Amino acid sequence: MDDLSTEIRFLMRVRQIINFIYFKFPLGSVYKFEVKNMQNIILKVVASLLTSMLLISAFPVGADTMGDVTSWVSVEGIPKPQVMVKGYEVYPEALMPGDEGVLTVTLENVQDDPITEWKRGLKYDHQWERYNDEVVDADSEITLTMNAYLTKAYLTCRDVDVLNEYSKVGVIGPGKTIDLSFKIVVPQEVGIYMLGFFAEFEDIGGGDCKDIRYQIPIIVSSTVELIPQSVPTPIKAGDIIEIEVANTGIGTAESISVVSDSTDIKLMASKIYVGSLEAGASKVVKFYVEDVTGVCQNELILKTEYKNGINEHESDPLILSLESEDISEAQKSPGIITSLVRQILILSLLN
Repeated sequence: MDDLSTEIRFLMRVRQIINFIYFKFPLGSVYKFEVKNMQNIILKVVASLLTSMLLISAFPVGADTMGDVTSWVSVEGIPKPQVMVKGYEVYPEALMPGDEGVLTVTLENVQDDPITEWKRGLKYDHQWERYNDEVVDADSEITLTMNAYLTKAYLTCRDVDVLNEYSKVGVIGPGKTIDLSFKIVVPQEVGIYMLGFFAEFEDIGGGDCKDIRYQIPIIVSSTVELIPQSVPTPIKAGDIIEIEVANTGIGTAESISVVSDSTDIKLMASKIYVGSLEAGASKVVKFYVEDVTGVCQNELILKTEYKNGINEHESDPLILSLESEDISEAQKSPGIITSLVRQILILSLLN
């Protein structure tokens, strides 16, 4: 019974194709044939059947022409590419006030492979009978590449300056990643700033995909500081001034130097190179006093110069007010002079 039904359905489909050719193609001499040439036409029909197997197998029994088909429709729902934020990196690793840095966001298409067995059906409407837009199981399979087309990507933040964005970036294939680098400038205040990352996508056919909304924290930490450790007073030639250089931030400070500035105190080295200090590390530097030219109070100014990535920084100055050895003699001198003057006045009065 099943075999007979199959044969009947096949003959009916052959008849459908004959009707399709007869009604759809313009009549000409090649189609003005006699009944005795019907065998040749049947051979042509079979050839057409073989070259159009996909559409023929999709026709329902009651459909007579290609015009009966209105559209392909999804049987299981059209799969869409899925892209997510795989990770992000900031360079320099820890930003300091006013730094210029690069935030790199990595996106990944989490679909591993193209989908090769997605089925779809045909929606049709017969010219004599209404099927109410019925979906027929046409058993048609197509391959979906699952490519995601990145149309736009950008950052937003009220306090952080973002200097670039992306548009019409290109395709992210299944299992592939893409890096997007954004140039940013952080404010002068220490703190945590939240950047909003936004990315918009389409599938390869131009349909909308799920967009990305992602929050990225940016930390701006403190800088290098100078702390007095040993400062002799009164100051004189041959003394040693010890200063601690401390990295109070959360990232490594590079190319650190301690620089001195004074008109009254001459040091053997006006600049001492420290190198790099990791977060929380410190190092003591020593300045040797070669000469003190001023009297009473002498001012010594110290500061650090360092780098964080490509960014150059200076610490707040450390100002030391130092007494020189001459101040003690100066303090004694007025007393001696006063005593001599008093004695002269007494003698003059007696005479």
